[in-house]
Parts: sequence; structure tokens; C-alpha cells
Amino acid sequence: MKLRPYSATFAEHYWSPAGGVTEKTAVFLAGNQLPARLAAMQFHQTFTVAELGLGTGLNFALTLQLFATMAPTAANLCYVGYEAYPLPLAELQTIHAQLPATLQPWLAGLVMLWPNLKPGWNTHIMGPCTLHLYYGEAIMGLPTQPRKADAWYLDGFSPAKNPDLWGLPLLQQVAAQSNAGATVATYSIARSVRDNLTAAGFAVQKRAGVPPKRDRLEGQLKV
Repeated sequence: MKLRPYSATFAEHYWSPAGGVTEKTAVFLAGNQLPARLAAMQFHQTFTVAELGLGTGLNFALTLQLFATMAPTAANLCYVGYEAYPLPLAELQTIHAQLPATLQPWLAGLVMLWPNLKPGWNTHIMGPCTLHLYYGEAIMGLPTQPRKADAWYLDGFSPAKNPDLWGLPLLQQVAAQSNAGATVATYSIARSVRDNLTAAGFAVQKRAGVPPKRDRLEGQLKV
């Protein structure tokens, strides 16, 4: 039986029946072309990934694992995460214990931050990666984001359950906190999401999804 953590706040699972690693790797890492982009980094360059809805931290761990594999020596990763409803530490650790062994070093680093989590920005350094985690509503933290993003994971709960995280005002802030040519990726193809991303300045297109989902969405900030 696949692990499927559940949010009582939003009455929704954190990922689909396809499984967390499979779905998130395809939707967010591949959806932002991260393998090729990290491999092409230059000496001492910093690449910034931002995520709306840090959740279990699985995207974070998968990104650090990929960075360690693909990025050149002396490159740096900045990871910006937003989470308004952090999981209790004990629940987070229970979920992490059931994830692949290869992800455990990165998950352990994230857990170290949890006991001291405070509202607003929290920073934790893990070798070449600096995590900036905003505890609170994303719309409040976005204007003070520490670095503009090169890639975005839009991984909040569905627009029907969590509409504020997909609204035009928030996605306009996403665009404002993006570097030129920044990409976005999400599992949601809801018409409101596509329309709001387009209105915020992103060119979006559907891609084949991870079954049982038929489609997913990719986008890039228009120049």
C-alpha cells in the first residue's frame, strides 16, 4: 500500500495514488526541466527554487538529491518554501520514515529546523543549500522573499480546497519574485489556475500527467 499522507485542514491527500516520489519528480522536477538546468550551472552560480506548500518536505528532499547528483562542484542551491500549516513534528517524522532511504539525509536536515520554527522567515543551511522557509500565509511572505526564483513548484492543495494559494494577487507576486525566464510547474490544470497564471505573465501549456491524472501544467515567465 502506497504512503498517502492526509491533511485534515484541507480534507485532501498530499499526493495522488501514483505515489509521492513518482508524481512529484515528474510534475515538479521534470516539469521545471531541473535535471538539464542544474547540470548546466556555472561555477559558484546559485539556482533558486521556490515552493508554495512545503507540506511533507518531499519536493525539497527530491530537489536536494537531484542537485547533489547533477550540479557542478561549488554551485549553490537556494530553496524558498512557504507553509501556513506545518505538520506536527511527530507526524512529519512518521511520514519521513516511510520514504526512500536515499532521501533520508535531506529529510533529516529539514527536521532539524522544525522544533525552532517561528512565524515568518526561518533559515537553515545544509552544505551548498540554503533553505528559507516562511511559516505563514504565502501572500504575506512573498513581498520579502530573500531571492528571486528560477523555478516554482505550485504545490498547494487543490484550488477548490485552497483557493487563496491560486488567486491572481498571489500569482502576480510569484511573477514579481521571479527571474527572467523563470518556470512554473503544477499538477493543477484548473481553468482558474491557467487564467491567473496567464494574467500574471506566464505562458502555460498542458503536459501529460501522471496517472490517474491525465494532465499537468508547465509555464514560463514571458519576457
